[in-house]
Amino acid sequence: MTGFRVKPGMTNKAKGIPGHYTRVGGMIPPKHIVWSMGNREIDLSDPSDRAWWIKQVLMHGRIEDVLTLDFDEVERLLPGLYLPRPVRKLWSDYFAAKGSTQPIPEEGP
Repeated sequence: MTGFRVKPGMTNKAKGIPGHYTRVGGMIPPKHIVWSMGNREIDLSDPSDRAWWIKQVLMHGRIEDVLTLDFDEVERLLPGLYLPRPVRKLWSDYFAAKGSTQPIPEEGP
C-alpha cells in the first residue's frame, strides 16, 4: 500500500491533500489536524514544512488524511520525526510487516 505522491507542478486540486490551497505547494492545513495555526500557510515543497506536515497527519489525521501521504516518504522520514511512542510503534510495526529494509529506532531523534 502506498500513499498519494505530491509531484512538482501538480495543480492544487490534483494533490488530494486536505486543506485550503493558496498556490502550488502552499496550503492552509485543515483545523482537524492543526487547530492552532489559524490561517497560516505551509509550503509543502519545503522539506522541513513537509516533514512537519507528515508528523501532524500521523498524529492527528483521519484515515483519509493518512492515505494522502506518500508511504515511502513516511518510511524515509520516520526515524527523524519526534512522535509519541505509540504512533512511532504503529508505523515501525507497519513498515516491518511490509518488509522494510531500513530499521526504524524505537525512539525519535
